[in-house]
Amino acid sequence: MKGKKIDLNIGANFDEGWQLVDESIKEVKKILEKNKHSLTIKKEKRKGKIVTIVGEFFIEQKELKKLVKYLKSSLSTGGTIKDNFIEIQGDLQDSIKNLLIQKGFKFKR
Repeated sequence: MKGKKIDLNIGANFDEGWQLVDESIKEVKKILEKNKHSLTIKKEKRKGKIVTIVGEFFIEQKELKKLVKYLKSSLSTGGTIKDNFIEIQGDLQDSIKNLLIQKGFKFKR
């Protein structure tokens, strides 16, 4: 069958009430004020090194990026954002907590 196109009509017949699903629609994320957050802070060991994880943040992505940049520059360390959690390299729980409290965020007891 070299050189011939095969037409395979496999799947649903859209004339029978089936609809295309738009998978590009993202889940709507709620936005909270800084003082309404209830953040948790923990540390994990990854590849022999300690990582401090703070979250979950309910702020806009651009604000979250600014916050990570502020933490990284204040603490002179690396970090990133993953699933609305901030990951900072090192065991810096107390320092991170103090900086975020100064910014107006609240933590769980």
